[in-house]
Amino acid sequence: MTKGTNTLPGHASPWRTPVRRTKPKVRTRDAHDHPQKRSQDKPADIHDLLEARHHLVLAGNLDAANEVTETVCGQLDQWGAWDTESALITETLALLPDDHQRRPAWYHQLGILAQARGENDAAQARYEQSLTIDERLGNQAGMATSYHQLGIVAQDRGDYDAAQARYEQSLTIFERLGNQAGMATSYSNLGNLRLEQHLPEEALVCDVRALVIRARLGIPQVDNNVAQLTQAHQELGDARTLALLTDAVGVLAACQILEILTAPTPADSSAGPEAQ
Repeated sequence: MTKGTNTLPGHASPWRTPVRRTKPKVRTRDAHDHPQKRSQDKPADIHDLLEARHHLVLAGNLDAANEVTETVCGQLDQWGAWDTESALITETLALLPDDHQRRPAWYHQLGILAQARGENDAAQARYEQSLTIDERLGNQAGMATSYHQLGIVAQDRGDYDAAQARYEQSLTIFERLGNQAGMATSYSNLGNLRLEQHLPEEALVCDVRALVIRARLGIPQVDNNVAQLTQAHQELGDARTLALLTDAVGVLAACQILEILTAPTPADSSAGPEAQ
């Protein structure tokens, strides 16, 4: 099953979605760092920002230097200059005090970069570093985000029990915080996990919960849940799907959802259900 991308709050970086439901593709060193693209994105501006960052560091203004670093890393990430980005983050971590509130976010971003290269062991280590600091700081949203990413790493390895445990830890925190978007993401990935385990009934229950929240909030990732519900429906058939939907959302809403799942779409004539 192809996995899509969901966004979680917490200590997400301002330039990269921290939750990658797509199994990462292995990238070569700075694979997308093309001179032509650099020229279009004004590398001189990045040079100036790095110069400003250098002076801020010398002046001991680490918070301002950290903000500049975020801007620079955002551009490096768009260019695909991941090795350069990783090096700059590592340098920044060496400058920040152990109790600085931005440390977990930087460790988390290093985990994202490692996961994007297919380096799951390194990604897990970084997420665990981020989680440890957030636990010490009492950053509940950050903890939930780390638990979620650790769930993705476990799922990519095929360790479904560990993945479920991590997703549920994330969900529990988001429920406690009243974070509806975070809850939807956790439900969605639990649904994805259940489909991989060939448990379509459990997948449907999770995905319909995510769909209801996302539809109410206007979150575009609702399409991911339609795709997963479509797959579950194909395995369960109309009658069982309708029964489960009715239990979850009532007869009227169940009929409306089933109508969406059975409606002809361009995807039906080619690749099947919309890939997540």
